[in-house]
Amino acid sequence: MAYTHDGAILSISQDADLTDSPITYYLIKNLTTGITTKVARAPLANLTQIHIWNLSAQTQYTFTITAVSADGISATSSVSGAITTPHAPAAPVSTPAFTLSASSESRAANSAATGFSINSTGGAIASFAISPAAPAGMSFSTTTGAFTGTPTTVAAATVYTVTGTNATGSANATFTFTVTAAVVVASYFIGDVGPGGGRIFYYLAAGFNCGAGFTSTGSPTGGQCHYLEASPVTLSGYWTVAKYAWSGNTSESIGTTSTEIGAGYKNTLAIVNQSGGGNTAGMAGTASREYRGPNNLIDWYLPSQAELNQLWEQRNSQEESVSDWHWSSSENSGAPATSALMQSFSDGEQDTNSKSDAVGAYVRPIRAF
Repeated sequence: MAYTHDGAILSISQDADLTDSPITYYLIKNLTTGITTKVARAPLANLTQIHIWNLSAQTQYTFTITAVSADGISATSSVSGAITTPHAPAAPVSTPAFTLSASSESRAANSAATGFSINSTGGAIASFAISPAAPAGMSFSTTTGAFTGTPTTVAAATVYTVTGTNATGSANATFTFTVTAAVVVASYFIGDVGPGGGRIFYYLAAGFNCGAGFTSTGSPTGGQCHYLEASPVTLSGYWTVAKYAWSGNTSESIGTTSTEIGAGYKNTLAIVNQSGGGNTAGMAGTASREYRGPNNLIDWYLPSQAELNQLWEQRNSQEESVSDWHWSSSENSGAPATSALMQSFSDGEQDTNSKSDAVGAYVRPIRAF
């Protein structure tokens, strides 16, 4: 017996003694379904074959055959051998075709994007790809082709190519995505009391890197910082303005401090974590880190040179009463390496001073948020 996914060919033999009257047709009983089918006698060239159709793929069948002639109906044959039809051949797959739900989008950083979804108009798509890779904060599904998420990094308009692929071929579509700087509405003004209980002395709407790692996610809320706040000197939980030596290690350079806005926290941690006395109590760095302020916050630090200069520039909005030299957390980048930068709150002059100066300079902790 031969068979396909939807049919079978039954081989038959006719008893040599039963040749008086030609067979008119056969009754084929499908023992699997219980259906009996009338099949006309095959052409003379195929007297030994009967074709059965309309079978189901991947199904086992057995049959019996009864011959019918002018003389009457023959005895029913024995049950045929079992036939299991194979898989149906796969239907041809059309070439993929699709459109995106949008062709472009511009979104501010840290704002949820609309992105796009796929509208397939051709053959079923097995997988998707995007090039270049989805930007920070966004994700792309290789299964559905959806582009979703919240972008976190500012980026110029970028054209992304989306490719859908199946066994027959592939198709492409493009999407232009732009990430602009987050728009921050000022919650505080210069001179306002900030969340740490001190007064605001610096604001940047575009934001700046900050925090322990001086990164774009270093603020207390996980993004960039926008404000600098100085420790209070007259309000509740005030800071006592006094002179301090810079560090307990006066003979070695840290070598990694920065002068930039927002870098003071990282600088101060480098000071207090320096071996050989960096964590000595009662120094400019350690005293700044130990300060908690009126609201018991733990992220106060010694300002960098640029931060200290901003505090000087906005001294009239502060409660500063000492017009003398103040330490920054920025080392001198030139010789000698064992000196640090400071600034006069009398005339704004900037200079360096040796870390070994026991008299030291005044300290005013700040924080960024």
